[in-house]
Amino acid sequence: MWKKIGVGILLLLSPVILIVGIIFSTAPSNSQEDNKVISGSSQAIVDVALSQVGNVGGDPYWKWYGFNNHVNWCACFVSWCANQCGYIESGIIPKFSYCPTGEAWFKQHGQWKGKDYIAKSGDIIFYDWNGDSITDHVGIVQYSTGDTIVTVEGNTSDFSNAHGNTCAVKTRTKEHVYGYGIPAYPFNSNVEGNSLEEQVYNYLIKAGFSKASTCGIMGNMYQESGVNPANIQGGGKGPAAGICQWENYTKGVGRWKRLDAMAKGRGVPWTDIKVQLDFLIFELQGGDPTTKTLMDRNYGGLNSFMHTTNVEWATKVFETCFERAGKPNMPRRIKKALEYYKKF
Repeated sequence: MWKKIGVGILLLLSPVILIVGIIFSTAPSNSQEDNKVISGSSQAIVDVALSQVGNVGGDPYWKWYGFNNHVNWCACFVSWCANQCGYIESGIIPKFSYCPTGEAWFKQHGQWKGKDYIAKSGDIIFYDWNGDSITDHVGIVQYSTGDTIVTVEGNTSDFSNAHGNTCAVKTRTKEHVYGYGIPAYPFNSNVEGNSLEEQVYNYLIKAGFSKASTCGIMGNMYQESGVNPANIQGGGKGPAAGICQWENYTKGVGRWKRLDAMAKGRGVPWTDIKVQLDFLIFELQGGDPTTKTLMDRNYGGLNSFMHTTNVEWATKVFETCFERAGKPNMPRRIKKALEYYKKF
């Protein structure tokens, strides 16, 4: 993203994003089904939570959070587990000690589902014990079957839903469920291929992107970095870096900082191709609010983009929503995307 200037005039007034700019046409019709979502790797946080079952008092969690005295620690426990996986630094799960704060974060990021949603491993489950629409308790979903939800929770007990001071596995019904936060976990797939281009192509196809949207993304990557995850703009000076040229590498802030945090959470360098592709998925799913807002409002959302059969449209949409380059050189991006479409 060579010196991003945004699309037209872009003012961020959290939580409202006002966009005034030039946009392309809406998504063309296609014959692909439009209800897929990108699958993520959610087992890590479940494994961490399960390793804590049997703890009494919650001292490691509320003390880590910063409290000097014992508090209701269910949210501290969820946050602690997320931190162990590197999910707080990378912006996948918020750090929160008050249930409504966590609920608000997921809603603000478009990652909230109501109580009728079928819970999946790694979802963050929120409860409302007295029906006043204020969340009282939170845990981590291990799995669900029908109306039964198996969770790992802190500050609970074997004999009570609403009270306790232990970490335990709970089997619950939907009676008191208020809703779920749905973290945008990294996509669980290895990178395979004899070249970086093959690895990117195979990864995105496995993640559920159509051939057209995959090649549209790759056409942008070629223009930005030559499909090189170690590329740093300006011969190493920055400010942009990585396969998609995230900013600001030079100052260590912004989108690049979040990429670096995700990499550190996994114990790998930020130049790692797998972590960069996972981060790309994370941003498309809402980790970069501007990308999500532009795509939702102007192009039918991520699903429409993922399943398009129009290479040129996909290339334009990815540049407009994700890259937001100052001088995009769109013809070159489209040309390369079409070359990839023929190549693969």
